[in-house]
Amino acid sequence: MTNAQLYCLFAPLAIILSLTSIVFSVANIRHRVSRYLIQFQALVLGMIVFSVLELTAKSPEALFLYSRLTYTCIVPFPIAWVYLCARTTLGPPPKHPHPLLYVTLLIPFTTILTVWVPSMQFLLWVEHRVLFKNGGLFHIVDSYGPWFWVHTAYSYSLFLYGLALTYRDFFAMNRIRKAECLLNVLAVSIPVAANISYVFRLIPGIERDFSSLLYSLSGVLLMIEQIIARANEPIDYSAIFNRIEQAAILLDGNGQILLVNERAAKRLRIPQDEKGFVTSVLPMNFRKIANEVSRNGFAEFRVDGFDDKALSVTMFALSVNGSPHDGYSVLLRDTEDSPPVERISRREAAVYDLLLTELTVKEIAVQLGISENTAKTHIRHIYEKLLVGGRAELVAKNRSFLREKRKLIPLNSDKALVP
Repeated sequence: MTNAQLYCLFAPLAIILSLTSIVFSVANIRHRVSRYLIQFQALVLGMIVFSVLELTAKSPEALFLYSRLTYTCIVPFPIAWVYLCARTTLGPPPKHPHPLLYVTLLIPFTTILTVWVPSMQFLLWVEHRVLFKNGGLFHIVDSYGPWFWVHTAYSYSLFLYGLALTYRDFFAMNRIRKAECLLNVLAVSIPVAANISYVFRLIPGIERDFSSLLYSLSGVLLMIEQIIARANEPIDYSAIFNRIEQAAILLDGNGQILLVNERAAKRLRIPQDEKGFVTSVLPMNFRKIANEVSRNGFAEFRVDGFDDKALSVTMFALSVNGSPHDGYSVLLRDTEDSPPVERISRREAAVYDLLLTELTVKEIAVQLGISENTAKTHIRHIYEKLLVGGRAELVAKNRSFLREKRKLIPLNSDKALVP
């Protein structure tokens, strides 16, 4: 099987992979790298399609046309790679790009001119011809021109620059970000190695550049990287905390206060922008309680001395900076507001509290540092134990419960939670 036949054999699969990556990126267009991944894969798709058309051309004119179109897609490809790396690691691009950027764009612009202007093609291909072989026409380049090597050096430099951007803060990254960076580099390193082996004829018998096919696999790897990134994006706890009707505090791993919602600020009589340590507002042995949370995932205790009322405090482990158990969620409630704990467990009691708010099941899971499926299991158990048919009924019966002098009703009472 010839190199051309092998390319055409795998091209349909590569096209499907590229289209899959593009469709996925369009569906997730709000993600920070989706638009750049679309540009990246659109160029890959163009390279593959025009290469197949070039290999199946029936006339020299069609052959040269598709050869030029293929090269036109190749020229801006390194730029798309650098933008993808920059968007992944540096955030959104500046509104006013650096003037040096426009200078570097002169090289690809000039390269495209040498491809399409016949009088300039000697700068790119000094000696090239059409060869009829095995029933097909082939564009054979016997000698490259000086501008070809200028653009080649430019392209490989951009590849290295993209690597430098990716690894810029590699050792300071958490485990998830490191995995993303490794996928990013692997996605492009293999195709670039294939391109280098073709350009410099390092492997005997390779007469075709297969890097464009391999770039379709890059799209799949970058798509996986996007999925990992989305699954581990920082959670906006401030939005969740401010929607919780119950008093709540967010702590970092050392017990320093990060967020205080409005109800907690009023209950503890502290400002909402309080940034001290939790022990300054709640009398507690933070380290001891944190150890219990590490063992069990949560801890529950009482604090006395707030307007002659005791506070019931529940502390959960959760992720603040992308690593598990590096922060804590602290929920506060007056003991008289507690749900009927004789019927439900301590963990279910915390879920019960959040069911009374407008939070979704997913947000409840995030707040408590548990999976969504675990939250659903707790909710099902709560409904079963409290004999309610759903969330609306639970909320209605809780309101009735609070109206009845805000007292806990004994388990053996046949009046439990009856409006």
